[in-house]
Amino acid sequence: SLKRTAPAAPIEIAVRPQPATQAVPVAFTESLKEARWTPGSGTLLELAEARGLEPAFSCREGHCGTCRTKLVKGRVAYVREPAAALEEGEILLCSTVPAEPEGSGDNRIQLAV
Repeated sequence: SLKRTAPAAPIEIAVRPQPATQAVPVAFTESLKEARWTPGSGTLLELAEARGLEPAFSCREGHCGTCRTKLVKGRVAYVREPAAALEEGEILLCSTVPAEPEGSGDNRIQLAV
């Protein structure tokens, strides 16, 4: 026979941040370099490379996790859904861009690169 159970609690779907539509300052804390991301700058990996940095990467698709980096401050949005496992506070440079700021604040990004 079948045994009835209480209905499952509704699943909460997290709202993903949207990519920024304005310029965002980005600080690379380990190399002491700064850059200004704009919507035409590409991913944070591409911005770092344009600034002369050489962060580790491999697939550029979010699968391998080689470009895993600590997000010190700010919010990012994923332009490609990552497949690599991430720890709390880590992002994939190859798949992220700065996110729209929450409320009326700004969204300055700091990365451990």
